[in-house]
Amino acid sequence: AEVPLLLAEAWYRAADANADIEKSYPFFEKAGRYARMALKSDPQQLGGHYWLGLCELRKAQKGGGLRAYFITRHAIEELEKVCKNRPRYDSGGAPRVLCLLYRVAPGWSPFGDIEKSIAYGKQAVRVAPNYPLNHFYLAQSYLKANKKAAAVAQFRKVLELPANHLSDKARHQLQSLGETAQ
Repeated sequence: AEVPLLLAEAWYRAADANADIEKSYPFFEKAGRYARMALKSDPQQLGGHYWLGLCELRKAQKGGGLRAYFITRHAIEELEKVCKNRPRYDSGGAPRVLCLLYRVAPGWSPFGDIEKSIAYGKQAVRVAPNYPLNHFYLAQSYLKANKKAAAVAQFRKVLELPANHLSDKARHQLQSLGETAQ
């Protein structure tokens, strides 16, 4: 199960996450195939569940419509397995992704739930406190929930961590909120 798992991660990370989904989807599709292979070899392989969950979210993004609902439900199930049994995997990746999902999904959808977003964000921060993206996503969730003081604290935490690619974004967010980096 280890080789397919490594290939799933490699193909997923090789995709340009900022590119158009049509361009990057072949990478996610290959990653999903390898994640399924890893799970076929070892159904308890939580890394396989993680990468499959991420790939399923990309499939839902590409497909859209009613089909995306069922694919997203499956992705959430995969990621929840990781949250429950190995939340530290990929620096709190599963709770971090669920934090993002529940924050960005429209409130009218079954996936738009800011309280769930905050709960998963807190879990990501708890299990991987030195990973800046966990704090950044939690801060954004707090902002959406109109919890400014909590958001400011998390943006400041991003700035306290060693030099990272989110420092400028966190600083900008603080300035837009009328706060200083301190």
